[in-house]
Amino acid sequence: MLKFVPMFIGRNDPCPCQSGKKYKKCCLGKMHSSDSFHGGAANPTSEELFETLREEAQKKPFDSVIELSAFAAKKAQQMNQRGVPEFLGLSPDQMHKIIYRPFSFEPGPVAFVANDQTSFEGVPIIQEAIHLLNQIGAEGGLKATQKGNLPRVVVRELWERFYKSKVYPFPPTGEEDCRPIFSLRYWLQESGYIKKRQGKFSLTRKGQHLRSNNELYRDLFQCAANRFNWGYGDRYAELPLLQQTLEFHLFVLTQKARDWIATKDLGLIFFNAFPTLEREVRPQYREAKDEIISCFKFRFLHRFAERFGLVEFTKDSIFATDPQIKATAFFQENFICR
Repeated sequence: MLKFVPMFIGRNDPCPCQSGKKYKKCCLGKMHSSDSFHGGAANPTSEELFETLREEAQKKPFDSVIELSAFAAKKAQQMNQRGVPEFLGLSPDQMHKIIYRPFSFEPGPVAFVANDQTSFEGVPIIQEAIHLLNQIGAEGGLKATQKGNLPRVVVRELWERFYKSKVYPFPPTGEEDCRPIFSLRYWLQESGYIKKRQGKFSLTRKGQHLRSNNELYRDLFQCAANRFNWGYGDRYAELPLLQQTLEFHLFVLTQKARDWIATKDLGLIFFNAFPTLEREVRPQYREAKDEIISCFKFRFLHRFAERFGLVEFTKDSIFATDPQIKATAFFQENFICR
């Protein structure tokens, strides 16, 4: 983005757009927001803005630098507010907000409309959480291991009931051997449903008096989105942007996954929106693009979306190199485009 303004107007000076605000509170942010925007394929580029300014100057020369700066800021704001194909119609301004604020159900392009009457039957994370909460409550608490984890007998029982599959085919000896069990305990603890005191897990008052599955789902969803590293325990590059753009992934599911679609095609949408992510990966045996798509499929689709009841895979997904998924009925009923 062209940086005309900071050289001539102080941050605390009146904004040249005559809004009455200080420059730092008005057009400064609008002028440069796309500079700080991470990796978007369709950012208003400096070349595009420069060409617009050049054409405008040919029609009618600017009388002053202040007039030029005000025009450039206004034009940059317009560019940032237009929808772009790589973001499936979302604007750079919308994507900037998605990336740089913590995930919340309230703002954003997709609304979560579930209420206390919503059925959460079939949502894996709710089944797992309720089971563990009931187990802790029935036992009057569970003694933690020396490492502070759930006892082995509880880990084995959870594995038998929920996680015994081709992904985790062998009985775990502890939480470290079965990542979903570790994340379940962590999310319940961070969300205030269980606590560990003096080497013992017990229910908090919130856990004892669970008001609704809707509240539990929201709490666990937001904890998993904001306070848990999706890359924990895998061997991919860090790629924090993949987690930061959760709201964009939900929007993509509303647009593209109402019927069966290849997981690679969904991954391509993410990659095409943020192609500069190629700079952040150094795979040894495949192209950077394929590494990013694989990471998207593993972290978002398998680890997050399937567990929170957002997508379902074809039955042969464990063996397929490019399985198909579609949004679940639960997702389509409760996640709505604004």
